Amino acid sequence: MYRRITLLFKILSPFYDVSVKLITFNLISKLKRRTITLAITTSSDEVLDVATGTGLIALELSKVAKQVYGVDLSKSMLKLTLKKAKAARLENMHLIIAEVEHLPFRSELFNASTCSFAMHHFQSPTKALKEMLRTIKLHGRMVFLDVVNPDSFVSKIMFTLYWMFIELGTSRHLTIQEWRSLFRKMRLNNIRTETFGLFLIASGEKHSPLQIPARILNDNQKKRP
Repeated sequence: MYRRITLLFKILSPFYDVSVKLITFNLISKLKRRTITLAITTSSDEVLDVATGTGLIALELSKVAKQVYGVDLSKSMLKLTLKKAKAARLENMHLIIAEVEHLPFRSELFNASTCSFAMHHFQSPTKALKEMLRTIKLHGRMVFLDVVNPDSFVSKIMFTLYWMFIELGTSRHLTIQEWRSLFRKMRLNNIRTETFGLFLIASGEKHSPLQIPARILNDNQKKRP
């Protein structure tokens, strides 16, 4: 199902980390810190990182979480992650080849689930979110870092060049409104979207049907107590 994308990342894997730094204008450290802050609440958390790639988020998560499980379609990318984990002596990271639509985990296992620069590759974002949501516990957190489909003309030109020459037209990036709509559809609570230029961090919390409807926190809105 994801044959073309798997081939793409087999080619890109040796250059992926450098390309991320260039594409994010070296914002990646800030983006990673914010993603992890939203995902982790205690050192006893067990986290699922979907589309782990070269360990962009998973490696940082493993420094603060109890256990981290990373899944990806690309064996080449996971080999690089494993090499980094061994070099850093991180023994709490577990890597598995799997599709997001068919995660090999029981329901309500994780405290949080993260995903970076991958949602735009999922053939069915709704199905992907449902499967990720299934694996996290009640009140568990979902945090996504991705490129957002921009509104301004200049940003659209940059975005189009990135889409054509880096991702070879294999993706479909969501707008901020589409992210919010998708999270509402999943009935997530405490939905938050934060933008950093062309990049977005979207997060929400799994809740029971008896809880209040999702509350949307717009960009730059201060978190309420």
